[in-house]
Amino acid sequence: MLTFSVLLILGLSAFANGATIRDASGNVAIDMIVPRGQTRDEYLKSIVDYWTPERRASAIQLDTIVRDEKDFIDSNNEPRVERAATVLAPSALLPGMVSTKPKIAGKVYFTVSGQNYICSGSVVNAENRDVVLTAGHCVFDYERQVWASLWVFVPEYSLGSRPLGTFAFRKLATKSEWMNSRDFNNDVGLVLVNPNEKGQHVQDVAGGLGITLDSQKNLRTTSFGYPKNMNSGETVSNCVGAPLSPTFLAGFTGVQLSCAMTGGSSGGPWIQQYDVNSQTGQQVSVNSFIVSNRPNNMFGPHFTESNIGSLYRAHQDQ
Repeated sequence: MLTFSVLLILGLSAFANGATIRDASGNVAIDMIVPRGQTRDEYLKSIVDYWTPERRASAIQLDTIVRDEKDFIDSNNEPRVERAATVLAPSALLPGMVSTKPKIAGKVYFTVSGQNYICSGSVVNAENRDVVLTAGHCVFDYERQVWASLWVFVPEYSLGSRPLGTFAFRKLATKSEWMNSRDFNNDVGLVLVNPNEKGQHVQDVAGGLGITLDSQKNLRTTSFGYPKNMNSGETVSNCVGAPLSPTFLAGFTGVQLSCAMTGGSSGGPWIQQYDVNSQTGQQVSVNSFIVSNRPNNMFGPHFTESNIGSLYRAHQDQ
């Protein structure tokens, strides 16, 4: 039996207020609860203020290791089914877009059990203009069975600069298959964020990617993230290539991209039809994990109705 290690390229959080909300589609979520004695504005400011330069510098990625192929099979047992691609949402063009860096991608900070962590994320087009996509393990820690807390998204982050502001969470969501089984086919996370310090919605300042379900896997794809192994995660990195179907991972129906990004890039978007000038495109996956004996490869869940589709439909207008 093949033995290998799967390293989650993480960032995770600790305790979050409120009870877990579940629905019939397998979506699980938790709302931000304002602590007693604070107003909502005071609490949001305290979350943003928590992330001082020192705490951002101390934030790490969390590696979760699967040491045996059987462990992977037990929790990732979906059949391989080919479906026609479906556009769940089109891109949202931001008028007057002028930037050499992708505004739709950003850095994520959060805590789990008192430790500061990092991930990556992206803005997608939604009715509420508040939706950020990331990996499931960037919102819920399977090992400790706790939600992230003090979760913030910083679009276009670079070398400590936050030109578009900081967006604190108002709801974290993932799939029950991730929460209960660490199913990498469902390592998807969705976060509804509050407006930034200027009262702006994240989509209004960053634009929004579209989402395509059941995309053709071998099309040119661009991935973004903030990996610790590249400039200490202080600038955005990217990979470009044609994904493959990794058949050596039994039960995993996702995709594999040649890419040297590691910890910290989790949750960063995989985009087809990416236009570097307009920064539009269709998101089809997220950075999820790497396999220790297959370096320079990134793996991600293939977006389908059962993972990101149902999660997006349930939250994009809240």
